[in-house]
Amino acid sequence: MFIVVGIIVVIFVVFGTLILAQNATQVTLTLLGRTIETNLSLVIIESVVIGIVFAFIIMAISEIRLRRAIRNKERDIKNLKEELAAVRNLPLEEEKVEEEK
Repeated sequence: MFIVVGIIVVIFVVFGTLILAQNATQVTLTLLGRTIETNLSLVIIESVVIGIVFAFIIMAISEIRLRRAIRNKERDIKNLKEELAAVRNLPLEEEKVEEEK
């Protein structure tokens, strides 16, 4: 599986490099009132990196929430198992049944 993922990553890197090489034109960006002359390839790379960082942050927050939920559920299961064991260990009480004559 690791080899397949590696091959896919290499293919994406090659295609990404070809696309960036073809888009080696200068662009003018206006951000917060400032004008910047830069390479289009650099803009594409920065956009991808910013997207990866945002996705990682969102994924990390989601992972933390899921782990907390799992920990709470495991605690609930442990408490319920203890309660069930306590109920199973209760002595049985015999009831007297009166027979009708």
